[in-house]
Amino acid sequence: MVLYYAFTFPLAFAINNISMGIFLLVAFITFKKEDLQFQKELVLPILLYVLMVISYFWSIDYKETLSALSKEVPLLIIPLGFLIYKTNTTGQKRKIIEYYSYAIVAFVLYFSVRAIIRYFIFGDARMFFYHGENDKDYGLVPKLLNAIHMSVFVAVAFFYFFTQIFDIVFD
Repeated sequence: MVLYYAFTFPLAFAINNISMGIFLLVAFITFKKEDLQFQKELVLPILLYVLMVISYFWSIDYKETLSALSKEVPLLIIPLGFLIYKTNTTGQKRKIIEYYSYAIVAFVLYFSVRAIIRYFIFGDARMFFYHGENDKDYGLVPKLLNAIHMSVFVAVAFFYFFTQIFDIVFD
């Protein structure tokens, strides 16, 4: 289930939200009191979201703050899901990161091929960089996905492969 959710990170916002809801639902359904373990790493994003909620009361623009809070709900939901989801072993976590990294490679290949095809169609080198404006879909990744978010997802995969190469070279 965690792997399924990790695969949907780079997809459209709606798909990601649906899979996040399914993840949280499965976490609640499979919840057992003895599986609950306090993990400070998961509490920190929850506390950050609580601070954001509190900031609503001293905000200048309540409407914008409320809109931003709804976009940041994953800071609350994802850690909550992992707090109540059954504990993963170190081996399971490594497998999740491994499969996630290979899935990101597939996304990178897809967007690279997409950029090459679009370059030959439009003759515009912007197809290999960043993303376009809201009304124009040029760039490496679609505007709704956001190139900065995609670069973070790719960075996680990069560090997985980097550590694998590092282990091979220095072992």
